[in-house]
Amino acid sequence: MNYDLATLIINLFVAIGTVGAVVVSLFFTVMNRREKLRINMSIESEYIFEQRETIYWVIIRIINIGFIDFRLNDYHVYVNNKEISDDVIHVDIPFPLNSTAIPSGGVINITSLVYDFESYVNPNPGHDYTMQHAIEIINNGSIIVTTSRGKNLKVKFPESFIEDYRRYWLKDK
Repeated sequence: MNYDLATLIINLFVAIGTVGAVVVSLFFTVMNRREKLRINMSIESEYIFEQRETIYWVIIRIINIGFIDFRLNDYHVYVNNKEISDDVIHVDIPFPLNSTAIPSGGVINITSLVYDFESYVNPNPGHDYTMQHAIEIINNGSIIVTTSRGKNLKVKFPESFIEDYRRYWLKDK
């Protein structure tokens, strides 16, 4: 066997392997630099001892599960084809929203009283509506989050939130 030919073949495989390793490494670096968000929703209660009553909150958590910081540029919560106004929603980061970097593992809480949330589910309080009707409306609800880098994330209300709402409904009615 020709020694020069064997060396050439070995060097060719080494070069191909090196280029492949660089391409894979760059691919994973780029993939880890993307914004990754998870949105959770729940209904939580808080007992106010002085008033002897329980207050129920809708809690929306935007969780940074990526490896880079992100800045929340905008958010919208839709129920019954209507956007829930900023009057009934509180965000736990200072305004303007895109001035605060949310680190990896960081959480933004968006809260609203269930009472205010329900005014969007049933905009006619004088008219009775059933739990089934309310669940249908909530099944069509969504949250849209936009980051300062332009990433748009639209999420339907999760099943766990719908179950929380069903339990709240059965307890309250």
